[in-house]
Amino acid sequence: MKIINLKKTANLFLAIYIIFSTMLYGCIMPPRGVKLTPVRELDNIAEYQIKVNQTGYFTNHKKIAVYSSTIQKPVEWSLISGDKTIANGTTTIFGSDRDSGDFVHIIDFSSVNKEGENFKIKIQSNNSRTFKIAANLYGELELDSLRYFYLNRSGIPLEMPYVENKSRKRPAGHLSDARASCEKNDGCTAKNINVAGGWYDAGDYGKYVVNGGFSVWMLMNAYEWISIRDKKETTWPSLNIPESKNGTPDILNEAKWEMEWILKMQVKDGPMEGMAYHRIRNSQFTALGKAPPSVNSDPPRYIRNPSTTATLNLAASAALCARVYKNYDEALSEKCEAAAVKAYGAAKQNPEVAPSGGLGHIPYGDTIAEDEFFWAAAELFVTTKNEKYLKDLKSSKFWNGFNTNAGGSTSAFNWADTSSLGNLTLSLHQETLSDEDAQLQREQIIKFADTLLELVNKQGYRYPLKQGRYQWGSNSFVLNNAIILALAYDFLQKEEYLEAVLTSMDYILGRNPVDFSYVSGYGSNALKYPHHRFYAPSYNQKLPFIPEGTISGGPNSTLADSFAKSYRAGCPAAKCYVDSIESFSTNEVAINWNAALAWVTVWINRTI
Repeated sequence: MKIINLKKTANLFLAIYIIFSTMLYGCIMPPRGVKLTPVRELDNIAEYQIKVNQTGYFTNHKKIAVYSSTIQKPVEWSLISGDKTIANGTTTIFGSDRDSGDFVHIIDFSSVNKEGENFKIKIQSNNSRTFKIAANLYGELELDSLRYFYLNRSGIPLEMPYVENKSRKRPAGHLSDARASCEKNDGCTAKNINVAGGWYDAGDYGKYVVNGGFSVWMLMNAYEWISIRDKKETTWPSLNIPESKNGTPDILNEAKWEMEWILKMQVKDGPMEGMAYHRIRNSQFTALGKAPPSVNSDPPRYIRNPSTTATLNLAASAALCARVYKNYDEALSEKCEAAAVKAYGAAKQNPEVAPSGGLGHIPYGDTIAEDEFFWAAAELFVTTKNEKYLKDLKSSKFWNGFNTNAGGSTSAFNWADTSSLGNLTLSLHQETLSDEDAQLQREQIIKFADTLLELVNKQGYRYPLKQGRYQWGSNSFVLNNAIILALAYDFLQKEEYLEAVLTSMDYILGRNPVDFSYVSGYGSNALKYPHHRFYAPSYNQKLPFIPEGTISGGPNSTLADSFAKSYRAGCPAAKCYVDSIESFSTNEVAINWNAALAWVTVWINRTI
């Protein structure tokens, strides 16, 4: 299928997806007799006016809380621990905050370097939630955010001791993917090919190369970035997965599970040889409250036809795979490089093959490949040193400036807009470029990081997100922007970039307009009821709660599901959120969002 290479095409696909997904998800009803969990605890527990990072603050870095109030003059605050006052001061007026609709006061207690737990901010009769101050805060969060991927594996039984909580045990899901075929009349002829394994993508059981390639790249890039930046052997913690203790860092052990699945999705022969199938998924969304089937899928699962964007995701992630596994798994490294070269060549021969549409098949319908071409060429140039890839890079419009409006927001990248990922790789591997070219790539990152600092200053709650419309998965936009800020800090060592990374995490972990930690298990008012088929005790009490360290998509001002519309109609953009399994547009979870959370925590834990 040929495509029109215009952004409006992508927007049309997105609009159709929202309509159809609302129809599909909206038809999913709970089993008879099952009592749904109420709308999130926020609706039953008073929202605190003083918003803090509910996990805590770093000892020697900025500590900002936000007070939302109708009082329009500075007020006195105290930092307390038990019955002791540790510090006090007066709020600074920020004023009306556009995205929350709140009148905002800033509380700055950065001068406090005392470590401890159970701190609170107090203003008159109002208290904040408790938090700690410590030199190290996110060690467990790094582990949990990375363990999320093991708990989303397909094609392998999840067992003790690896699941760490026996309620999360389950048989291997979707073993039938080892005998997968294309759906009839799809322009795809694959029959009985083995595409078992990989990670489930989100709250459903689909597996998509475009999002899988992006997500696995994020984990491998976190490993490569830190390893090269620090110029030494880095300590990587055990994730307690079956491959632990095999001599390979567990962040790469886990990435390998997904990478091997992506390689299986490459077309082996025929006129589309070298291309990648776009996805494998049920013909319709699985109902809520169901574990992955261990024998046969119901309804059936099908491979979707190859697409150019999926092929280039394979090329880019496999080219990075060739580098990071070179010292750990030479066979995989060589296999990845060969697959990457083949995929890029196939994409050049088939530059406009779009994923097919149809009811239930539109998600991840990325139809614009020019950004993926740039990304894949950058990865292949760094891996192979072949000048033909550098020629392709320099002929691309992204050589002199990556897209800074990814996903329709002020952002450098998301799963569908990937040009800047090539820039990130070139900026890290400066030895592959001339001094002038290397400087050009780094300057683009620094320039955009400065734009993000301006966004932080415009938000009363202090985070790098464009004002106005909050996109699907807005939390990932905050974290992806934090990655750009982290790179700028690595380049220039300016504290303002580092503090902007930390303030991004403050927002994610509770210092936000809904007084809510979007990460499960982190904070006294944290994510509990995400939109997920298996982690769904509100639909089936035999099913487990969501594992710690999982991040929700967050506020979505489009309110693209009927449940969010009914509970948040007329909401200010930053408050368009519901912690309910019913709200797929605000409260789903996904591998690309957790990959961003993992990247940022990996970086913070090795930088501070």
